[in-house]
Amino acid sequence: MSDESESFLPFIFKVINDIYSRVTEIGKSIEELNQKMDEFTYTITDRVVNLSEGITGIIEIIKANREASFKYFSNSANELKKEFQSIREKSLKLGDLEGQLAQKMVEAKTFLQDKMMDAEFLSLIFELKDLSYELRSIKAK
Repeated sequence: MSDESESFLPFIFKVINDIYSRVTEIGKSIEELNQKMDEFTYTITDRVVNLSEGITGIIEIIKANREASFKYFSNSANELKKEFQSIREKSLKLGDLEGQLAQKMVEAKTFLQDKMMDAEFLSLIFELKDLSYELRSIKAK
């Protein structure tokens, strides 16, 4: 058995060396795989961070544009409101002026009618006076 064990020992050493080599290779492969997984994870994380920053930037731009748009529309609406108020005030003033003008025209009409009646009355008085002179002159003859 000694011969057999001596001849069998190199075989066992060779098998053990092969197993050790394979385990070492597997260990190296696992280390490489871990390193590649780390690189892959870092790449994905980096891309996710970049994508997140890009999306955040886009969101900020959209918010700024939205705020600027709301501000512009708000300012435009306020300007329109002021214009309408100005037009309304001018219309009210114009209405007041039209009312005053109509009142003055009524007063002028009344004044003119009074003056025309005064003129007619004076005309009648002068005619009566002329008639009175004519009658006196006829009586005096």
